[in-house]
Amino acid sequence: MKNGFQRRRALISKRAYRKVYSKATPITTAIIVLLVAIIVTLSVIIAKDAIEDKRLNTETAPSTDGATSAYEQTTAPKEEFDYSVYDTVSLGASDISKGTLVLVNRQNGFAPLSDSVHINLYADKDRHYSVASSDIALDQETYEALGKLTTSFFNETGKEILQITAGFRTKEQQQKYYNDMVSSVEDEDYYELPGYSDHHTGFAFDVKLYLEDGTSLSYGKNAEEHAKWIVDNYHKYGFIMRYPGDKTEHTGIIAEGNHFRYVGIPHSVYMRENSLCLEEYVSYLKHYSVEEPLEIMTGGKVYCVYYTQKLSETTQVYVPKDKMYSVSGNNADGFIVTYSVD
Repeated sequence: MKNGFQRRRALISKRAYRKVYSKATPITTAIIVLLVAIIVTLSVIIAKDAIEDKRLNTETAPSTDGATSAYEQTTAPKEEFDYSVYDTVSLGASDISKGTLVLVNRQNGFAPLSDSVHINLYADKDRHYSVASSDIALDQETYEALGKLTTSFFNETGKEILQITAGFRTKEQQQKYYNDMVSSVEDEDYYELPGYSDHHTGFAFDVKLYLEDGTSLSYGKNAEEHAKWIVDNYHKYGFIMRYPGDKTEHTGIIAEGNHFRYVGIPHSVYMRENSLCLEEYVSYLKHYSVEEPLEIMTGGKVYCVYYTQKLSETTQVYVPKDKMYSVSGNNADGFIVTYSVD
């Protein structure tokens, strides 16, 4: 009974299907085929994504037997920096104002240190330059570099025409000079303020040209004609032109083409080659650390230079164990280490 009933139901269903199918138009058939194709395609894509997810999960999963997966082998950790080749030195608050890279301008005042030593230029009888007065003095390192520069100039050209007109000044001396020179508000941009003068460091000096016939000339306007060798080479002896005409927005001083400043090698070379004033250079060095120093090549040597921020009254600064180095405060917020790789 049951089987007979099932056969009659199947027969009725088949007849109904044939009846419906026989009424289907070609368009209906095409739509049905298209829908079937879309469903099959989506099923294949979903299956492939599932297989890919399973593969990635297998590759990135931690190994249970201690082995490194293929994915981990392509992302090896960065090699750690070796601090063992460095010592640390403790620098106090006063050290921020010591060194040849101290920045002195209208935002950063400077008071000469009590233990500063300045060499009187007039007392040097072997010099190849003249001095405008008997009381002009400079820092020891600056004095020695000036001697090398002018001796080389004399050996190359036979000239001794560079005259030093000003060197180290106390705050009181700068005040007198400022009062004598500034007669109006317009003059203020030409001269350094007392307590904020580069001359307080002992690293700065002014010059002019004093020719063999007794003619006195401005250095800035006449150096190209009469002292071209100095113009082309002063940076090789550690000097910069402190107030270039195109850097007034940084220095705060309108072009002063007769004011030299000693910063030392390799800094003077890098600043000259990259057209940087001292404000720009000191700021630029803040991008470099002991882990990633600035490298400067000059004179057949490679120098590393980096900055350490002053964090407290006592700052620990990394310095190389087995190399000669120097540390200079920037007179603002940190210290600059310089050493030769060679």
